[in-house]
Amino acid sequence: IGFTHEQGLIALVNLAITLLTFMGETKMEIFIFDLDNTTIDSRHRQGKGSLESWHRNMTRDSIFNDELMPLSQYIRLLHNLRYKVIICTSRCLTKDDYEYLYSVVDVPSRVKIISRDKNDVRECGEFKKARLSYLANFKQFKNRDKILIDDNDSVRESFVSLGNNCIALTPQSAMGFLSGV
Repeated sequence: IGFTHEQGLIALVNLAITLLTFMGETKMEIFIFDLDNTTIDSRHRQGKGSLESWHRNMTRDSIFNDELMPLSQYIRLLHNLRYKVIICTSRCLTKDDYEYLYSVVDVPSRVKIISRDKNDVRECGEFKKARLSYLANFKQFKNRDKILIDDNDSVRESFVSLGNNCIALTPQSAMGFLSGV
């Protein structure tokens, strides 16, 4: 066909790069998972429901007594299927929480984890809306569907207000939505 050896190699390398780029392409949807009462059952740590009770129960033993809920398996599965996956929790995370997430929940290291600073006292919906607003504003995320899975009504309402492509699901409806993945 008239290719030199060098031109043939260049064409082959370009084809390989194109195929690898296509195969490595990230899916369009972004999935955002809550932790407590969505992917992890940590009710035993809630005490009287106050932030003080929660902080008192942030011990290693208490954290490692949390139980996985069915949605937790989708964090790794969706990541492996090349979806962008984010964890966004209203709680403050300790090194023991991170160890639990990586060793028990099996969260991939490339999954972004957003958590609360210990001095942040904003209401959950306000906190998560502020921390996730970059998904509605930054060019690389703006036009992608963003699917939040959270048990808290105010969080879901706040998230949906970020834009038309911000979808919020309860854990129960998310199980039906994700069962086809």
